[in-house]
Amino acid sequence: MLDKLRIKVSAMAHVIDENLVCDTCNEKFDKLGSAMVEWLQDQSGTISEVNIVHLPGTPPNHLENGCFKHTHSLTRHDLSLEDVILDITLMSHLNISISQ
Repeated sequence: MLDKLRIKVSAMAHVIDENLVCDTCNEKFDKLGSAMVEWLQDQSGTISEVNIVHLPGTPPNHLENGCFKHTHSLTRHDLSLEDVILDITLMSHLNISISQ
């Protein structure tokens, strides 16, 4: 079940359960569907600054753009965490792995 998966981003581990917290506000996610993965990717394809953050419109929704960190960057990309963990190739490019 998704609520017991371990997500590892670079040297930082994210546990998809009641303890998963946003990389911006450090508040817990109430459900997996409120988590987004955002990253920067330059023209050469180099990916950097991968974050798991709250989707705008979901609690704690106290920030204008949700908890996204790179809203004004032209090289910014994002996808729901649910979609990222279903795409093995993307997970590899983002350096995200799942273990139980």
